[in-house]
Amino acid sequence: MHGCGNDFILIDETKTSIFCKRLRHRFARPVCERHRSIGADGVIFLMRTRRKDAVLAAKFFMPDGSESEMCGNGARCVAAYAVHIGIAPIGREIGIVTMRRMVHALVKWRRRNTFMVQVSLGRPKLRPSEIPVRARGDAFVGRKIPIPSFGEIEMTAINMGVPHVVVFVDDIDRVNVERLGKAVRYMKTIFPRGTNVNFVEFDGALKVRTYERGVEHETLSCGTGVAASAVAAYLTGKVGANKPIEIATKGGHLTAKIVAEKRMPETVVLTGPAEIAFHGEVDF
Repeated sequence: MHGCGNDFILIDETKTSIFCKRLRHRFARPVCERHRSIGADGVIFLMRTRRKDAVLAAKFFMPDGSESEMCGNGARCVAAYAVHIGIAPIGREIGIVTMRRMVHALVKWRRRNTFMVQVSLGRPKLRPSEIPVRARGDAFVGRKIPIPSFGEIEMTAINMGVPHVVVFVDDIDRVNVERLGKAVRYMKTIFPRGTNVNFVEFDGALKVRTYERGVEHETLSCGTGVAASAVAAYLTGKVGANKPIEIATKGGHLTAKIVAEKRMPETVVLTGPAEIAFHGEVDF
């Protein structure tokens, strides 16, 4: 499946457990390799849950074999798949259990293998200790950080289930996402767990390109990155709360809405398409 080109291999373990935790790490690395296997930005393992407020539990694994705490576009694909296999209805909110948080999703409509899915990603974490980032203060917003070979870069850090840095630029097409993204992602003196890096151009709407931690390359879209970019735009006064924000990625368009109370963002609602690309079997 994919959400705006952010593609995933979904393994259905709702009836039978197939992989132990050790094998999930080992499986994700080779199967995500685009030139020698299926190829994907990650693997999602789906399980039933005993929680009454959720229909599925999802575990997200990256191409480097690491387990990710959260995945925005992946969560939208999970909700679409739940409708596809008949354990969730269209038009009713469902819960999905991830490593760090519960997310709430709603499939608005379905046309064959395409689904329009809305997901509420929860409260953005802004305190440096929550992101995590090594810095003083209550938030890491508009901080200028020297990057070797690139000079001083102004950035905002947010955790949307996973850590993100947002850098606003004048011309997104001229940014070397691979080089600059990698340089920021591996600044362990500031970001001890690494970070995803989003480059954002604002012209009334947002254009976003993301270097993803774990993929270690630019992806066509990143759901939590889009959400983090919307929050950064809100915190820096570029957009308002409680209304749709149009966002363009290389893989397609999404909308984000920041739900705020007393000016503080409480959740980010992300809406966009999720599609089934194909079904198949693989020997492992």
